[in-house]
Amino acid sequence: MRVLVRGGYNSDNLFVCCIGFGSVGAIVGILLYFLAAVPEYGLWIASAGAVLLGMAFLRFLSLRSQRLWLEDLEENEFRLSSHRRTVELNDADLVEMTTNVSTHFENGVPKNGKRKTTLLLDAPEFPVELELDYKWPVKNNDPLAELFERWHTAMMTKAEQELQTEGVLVGTNWSLTRDDVSYQPDGKAKADEESVPIRDIAAAEIVDRKVCVWAEGEDLPFLKVPLGTPNATALFVLVNKFIVGKPSSAANTKGLGRVIFERNAGWTKAAIGAGIFFGLILIVGGCLLIFVELQNRPPTIGVYFLASGLIVIGVGLPIGGWLQRTNLLRCHERGLHRNINGKITDLRYEDIRSFTYTAVRHFYNGAYTGTIVTMECISFEGVTTKYTAKFKNADDELDNLRDHVSRVIASTMFKKLEAGQDVPWTNEMTFEPEGIDIRGRAGLFGKTKDQFLEWAEIDNFGMDQGQFALFAYGEKKPVYQTTVATPNFFPGFYCLLMKRFSTPTTPDQAS
Repeated sequence: MRVLVRGGYNSDNLFVCCIGFGSVGAIVGILLYFLAAVPEYGLWIASAGAVLLGMAFLRFLSLRSQRLWLEDLEENEFRLSSHRRTVELNDADLVEMTTNVSTHFENGVPKNGKRKTTLLLDAPEFPVELELDYKWPVKNNDPLAELFERWHTAMMTKAEQELQTEGVLVGTNWSLTRDDVSYQPDGKAKADEESVPIRDIAAAEIVDRKVCVWAEGEDLPFLKVPLGTPNATALFVLVNKFIVGKPSSAANTKGLGRVIFERNAGWTKAAIGAGIFFGLILIVGGCLLIFVELQNRPPTIGVYFLASGLIVIGVGLPIGGWLQRTNLLRCHERGLHRNINGKITDLRYEDIRSFTYTAVRHFYNGAYTGTIVTMECISFEGVTTKYTAKFKNADDELDNLRDHVSRVIASTMFKKLEAGQDVPWTNEMTFEPEGIDIRGRAGLFGKTKDQFLEWAEIDNFGMDQGQFALFAYGEKKPVYQTTVATPNFFPGFYCLLMKRFSTPTTPDQAS
């Protein structure tokens, strides 16, 4: 299958905008020229539209010269073709590859898969690096997945050979040998490289689209390498080969363990600095307005209100930035760490009684403005930790964190259930050793009757648009419904899967 991997017209914002605004300007301008009382206005608008259409044509020629198609052939071969030439190459001609797969969103909803790739080929037709960028519908698979998987395997083999023959594998600001990992700490010069012996490395994992490497006894990774940079995946694979069979540091129950997720929703130093700068400008502007207005007789009250508003906003910007300087959520192997401007709360998963996760998309006048994600944990002792942040699109890592925390809590719930104890789920549901006790709900026409559903009577479940439904055998309607934003829903959901269904599924895969 031939896939356009560079130079797509509809994905180029400049081309699309020039075509759209240029066409509208030309049409409106022509209509105004013939119909309006002042035809010069129409002429100006039509001229502006013509300029934009001319820019679109020039952009079209530029994109046309860049268009490139990639096709997977048999026998470890592939074909690159443009409007000028077609070249067939072998996988052995691939010198280096970096690739990054992400999700493209529209109005906060996943729309397309997206792959960005850089190829370096040993081919005279392509003397420089090739930048590839293409999309595919999220409901379909990547049309070139098999080709990139083949290339990935070839790059891994090449990296191992390079390590054996040259003794070193080099990446961006790091290098790997069979003895150690050397790296350049942030903010330090090349001469200040540090190294960690392989024997002292505890783990290498992919977290938040970065290859993270930990030293023994350390919660934070000493090295973070973004996926898509040279040899990043090879670093992950080879380090794990070197430390295979090594006991996990998770066996040490002291502390919360390694960091596997981190988000800081607080203001950055740059944002705080900008807040102070603009705040001072507003304060000075407000004071100048008051000073000038004092010279007038009589003074204008509205100007004083405007100046006061500027001063209040100017004072509020730096204060707001300072109060929001740290809003950190850190997920460890065995618990959560929360830091709000120096106020630290550590909560182990085994001590969490209730875990609530909500993600609400927000719109303004029909336009998507972002997703508000809220997570709240309550311990058995009543200690509450809450995290709220706004993201432009859904955050896969936050969903992974939700599932990780939920599974750990569900494991504790499941152990209690297997030991013969009753385990509360939602306000209306309780897990019991023999089944699920469902309490009736009070409604407009009275309270519905209580139900008890044995484990063997549970048929299936459904989840759609944030609503969960539980079905029993022989029943067309669900015996219980609730929103996924219900406190402790996700831990109970995974406990239900562990007890009733043999193959746990993620909420996004539920049907």
